[in-house]
Amino acid sequence: GLGAGGVQLQDRFGKVTHPGVSSAEMAFLLQIPVKARYFLINLLGNTPYNLAKENIHLLADAVVLDNRASPTINANLLCA
Repeated sequence: GLGAGGVQLQDRFGKVTHPGVSSAEMAFLLQIPVKARYFLINLLGNTPYNLAKENIHLLADAVVLDNRASPTINANLLCA
């Protein structure tokens, strides 16, 4: 769900709203995938991982879930 504890609604025209969530909260949530991707790229490129750049970007693309309302990292793929 929304990190801010609100809801996400979509009308019949496809317009999505987030009642109960401020624009500041939405702006914060929109930054999470960018920051998560940056974090993973830096982490996996350094010791002890030292992964190849191509692999790092593939993993970052796969594990960072860029959901507007609840962005997260699905770390399951990193453990496989």
